[in-house]
Amino acid sequence: MSLREKLVELNTRCLLIIISIICLILFIVFYITSCGSTENLEAGAILDNAKLAVSDIKSAKIHMGITYDLVTSVDDEEKNIIEHMDCNIETTSNPVITHMKGIDKLDFDGEESQNEVEVYSMENADNNIVYSRNTPLKEDDESKQEWYKNVSAANGGQLKAQMSLVSTFSNNREKFRVKKMEKVGKIRCTKVSGILSSDLLNEALKGMGNEDVNSIISVANADKEEPVDIEITAWFSKKSSRPVRITMDLSKLMEKMLISESADNSSTYKVNKYIIDIRYSKFNKVGIISVPDEVIESAVENIEKTPSNEAMKKYLENIDLKSIGLDVEDMDNWTDEDWQDAKDALYEFYGITDSGEE
Repeated sequence: MSLREKLVELNTRCLLIIISIICLILFIVFYITSCGSTENLEAGAILDNAKLAVSDIKSAKIHMGITYDLVTSVDDEEKNIIEHMDCNIETTSNPVITHMKGIDKLDFDGEESQNEVEVYSMENADNNIVYSRNTPLKEDDESKQEWYKNVSAANGGQLKAQMSLVSTFSNNREKFRVKKMEKVGKIRCTKVSGILSSDLLNEALKGMGNEDVNSIISVANADKEEPVDIEITAWFSKKSSRPVRITMDLSKLMEKMLISESADNSSTYKVNKYIIDIRYSKFNKVGIISVPDEVIESAVENIEKTPSNEAMKKYLENIDLKSIGLDVEDMDNWTDEDWQDAKDALYEFYGITDSGEE
């Protein structure tokens, strides 16, 4: 082989090596870049598609579970409180009406109780009208289940609140990442996760109509400078892009509320868990929902949202009574006047007006 031929061969090999190095560098750059942004871009596309997919939703069936587990300590005495509400909801947007029925189970340091909760809510142009009853489930309880009626300002209804969650996710798409493909039941889904501050989710969570969640949100958001992070996981159908399941972790939010409640710091709280788990089905397949005549005719006006004595007792046993100027020692012998004084003290402490609005 001549010298010229050897030089040509050498140059060719060098060129191939250089091209290979360039390709490798480009691959590494692409890989690093994709790891940092592709998941985010893909999550954004999924959430945008979901926002469009729910824009024509007029009705749905929803299963919602709310579970919390906390430990409270007063004077070094610890008590564990576990509560789980499991409810089925049917809701429509035209008319704006919802029927919810579920079971609320409470385990207060080993003492268990459960209530059946049922709610009808409907809206006209100005008002949200709610009919509700909360009945203790006991083998020996033959008391009449009483319905209460509350009227407040219209807020758009349950379905609007649920679907606005998806819009809020889409509007904050940069905070989400794709996790993996996963089935929920028989539905193939794309799973995404993210973290949003409580102030961003404020209106949607309030619109779900759960009083406990309303209390947590209102107290936690009183400090506008320090909103609390909420961890979110959502599953969207690969076929329809609609939400199949959404979970939200409100543990930090609840802990902040409890600390705010304990003004004298005589109680400490550790929230192990506060999870909202929502599952959706039967989009646009819910029939006519109506409030039974017997509910409307028997409902007691309850503008101040006055809880029953039994519900008050359950609540008062779980909070620091000294912080609101109450003594629980003789609760079993309280008169109706004593219960009313307790309710007034609670309303004054939490800044609740006569209309039940903060």
